[in-house]
Amino acid sequence: MKIKIVCQLQSRGYSGGRYYAVMLAAGLSRDHEIHFYTNSPTNQIYNECFKFANAKFMNYNNIDTSHKYDFSIIFPGGEKNFVLHDNMLKIAKLNSNKTLLFSFETENWWNEFNIEKKDSNIWLPWKKISQDVDGIICVSKECVEWAREYYEKDHNFPMFGIEGPINTVICDTVEAKKVNQVCFFTRIGVNSSHKGFKYLNYLNRESLSGFKIKVIFGGSKPNSSIEKRFVQFFEKNNINLKFYNNLIEQEKFKIVKESKILFYPETFTGFGLPPLESLYCETRPLCFDIPVIRKNDVGLFKYMYEESIGDDIDQIANNHSFTDAEKPKLSKFKDDINLYTYCGKLSQKIRSL
Repeated sequence: MKIKIVCQLQSRGYSGGRYYAVMLAAGLSRDHEIHFYTNSPTNQIYNECFKFANAKFMNYNNIDTSHKYDFSIIFPGGEKNFVLHDNMLKIAKLNSNKTLLFSFETENWWNEFNIEKKDSNIWLPWKKISQDVDGIICVSKECVEWAREYYEKDHNFPMFGIEGPINTVICDTVEAKKVNQVCFFTRIGVNSSHKGFKYLNYLNRESLSGFKIKVIFGGSKPNSSIEKRFVQFFEKNNINLKFYNNLIEQEKFKIVKESKILFYPETFTGFGLPPLESLYCETRPLCFDIPVIRKNDVGLFKYMYEESIGDDIDQIANNHSFTDAEKPKLSKFKDDINLYTYCGKLSQKIRSL
């Protein structure tokens, strides 16, 4: 197939949606011709994470009208900008047999589950795009019915959710040995309370004495004085705490592979990629039991609960290994989540629309 992807990218910095768009382009590019139209053809995500892709990145201000596409996929921006989204739709539909919208989240889903509510106007350009596409891909199976309701689509309209993939191409290049270490992905700042940074203190427990705890921040990390106070606080239990941000993909996967436990206390998530990444690295994820996580589960997650979070951490600190009964399930999961394997299945779903 020949597939066109239309997506706005930052020249610097990451976001879940932008990372996902480039990852799918990279995965699909092994078996299909991928043209990725964007405002930033040399963006940071591509150069640091997916340079192995065979996709051709092009500026969407210079459209080559000679190409014909089987499908185009729009990855919308996260702001109320009808001009931007109208232009993205025009670019996507040009010389394409079918056009699909990739929906990260919808207003009804986000504002139902998240503590921090967003202005409903943010999603209005997405809703307008939805009126003129041939199908919708949702970022998870959990959000499909929410999207069907939000976009006002009946059950005959083509729509499906996906789980995964992850960047196994880079992950497989990284070598690391397991040590007594916990990895914690989080974020601070606007619209970040659901990322769970407030739960960091719960890791300061005797059961983790002698462990390293590596906290990876998406975006900025706390200033040095705050970091120093946390470090001193954790030292009382002989725990080595460090904060990281701006990691390249290899550095991220090295930390995940070294760790025995992933601490993932998100109370709402659209993607839920870190638990999938951790399983691929044979690192046990400890998560809250929320819908999108539960629907990603293949029976290998450990769950924690607000009322017992300390005890839940103690239990996984002493019992994080995968059992002999779990190992075949883990092996199958690793095969299924592989970037190229998963994108092969995704292309089959797209063909069926």
